[in-house]
Amino acid sequence: MRRPGDALIRCLDLCAVAAGLLLAWPLLAAGLVLSAAETRAFPLFASRREGRGGRRFTHVKVRTMPGDAPLAPSYLAGACAGRACAFMRRTHLDELPELVLVLTGSMSLVGPRPLVPSIRASYESVPGPLRSTVRPGWTGPAQLELAVRGSISSERQFRLDEAWCASRSPAAWCSLLARTLRLALRLSGRRAPVGSAPGEPPGAGRYRRFASALFLGRGRSKSP
Repeated sequence: MRRPGDALIRCLDLCAVAAGLLLAWPLLAAGLVLSAAETRAFPLFASRREGRGGRRFTHVKVRTMPGDAPLAPSYLAGACAGRACAFMRRTHLDELPELVLVLTGSMSLVGPRPLVPSIRASYESVPGPLRSTVRPGWTGPAQLELAVRGSISSERQFRLDEAWCASRSPAAWCSLLARTLRLALRLSGRRAPVGSAPGEPPGAGRYRRFASALFLGRGRSKSP
């Protein structure tokens, strides 16, 4: 189901990714070298994900797990291979290869988290019908909540995904992308501001309220 702002969102995707790759390629190159040194394996990790219309595509990230770790997405795996890999995962620099997938049209900069078909049976709830009508995103409401809290229930994820799909707009695209960039800088901080629960990264409480108010309605400010 296309919305009036979808064509503009695609143009924003292409312009932002073109500029981002020009600026970020030194970081990506350094990340690949550090990953290879710490993991002692090929520095890119590939897995199959579901995209728009249920079509599957190859999703690529910088490897942060040891070379002998099980083949699973990083958020399902154990410890990172070393300090550089831990830093890349914490700040989401390991996701820079996804920018190429935005250029090819498999992903958008903002959208639902791409699903892993092999673990679909383990989800607590069923994805809504709208999420398959848009490209999965490099960032989005569910991705940000996962970043600040370390985990997210499938029910909460799919609620946020469906709400984004139903209310997506260029303005919301810009807002989420800006918050993602700010959060990437804050995640390396040591002190959590007021509003974050003990043990949560900086900005967790503030983002949780933002996501609930913007995408789920102000009367649903508590996560399940």
